[in-house]
Amino acid sequence: MALAAVAGRCGRPVVTLRTIQKSLGLHVPASDAYSEAYCRFLEKIVALQALHVGRTALVDIFEKERQILRLLHVDSIGSSPTWYLDACAQPEIKAALATRLFLSGYDLGFKLDATVLQDTLDFGSRESELFMGAEMGEDVRKLLEDYLRMFSAIRQVVCAEIPVIRNAVSWASKILEP
Repeated sequence: MALAAVAGRCGRPVVTLRTIQKSLGLHVPASDAYSEAYCRFLEKIVALQALHVGRTALVDIFEKERQILRLLHVDSIGSSPTWYLDACAQPEIKAALATRLFLSGYDLGFKLDATVLQDTLDFGSRESELFMGAEMGEDVRKLLEDYLRMFSAIRQVVCAEIPVIRNAVSWASKILEP
């Protein structure tokens, strides 16, 4: 799908989507190579911005998700340059929020608030590091705790905006009626 088609689906100009790509550090595919997952991800970001979730909050939680996915070695499963958002093609299911990351849609296979998890499996090859992640202070459980706090703050913003959006839509429908 072309970026112009994605922009039309999102209801925003191409320049807005380019700004989102840059601020989140997203891979920019060829002009007509946007996947359904990429499109759904951008739709989610546009919706969150419409609900007044700040860009900083979106950047921070998305970076936290990528850190979690790297520590769980999800980046080594395939060779897609958009590996961190390819799971967005899965349907949104409220019950799945217990095991899926919010923006990337990646299902971790365990509850996000789990106290015990297996985080040392690696499914592919990558350049070896001098030290293991744990030796450098990386802890996926700590990242998940931080992530859950960020997610909670975003949910609070969204919940506060829902009545405002409902009122705005109701008002707009009254003035747009023939």
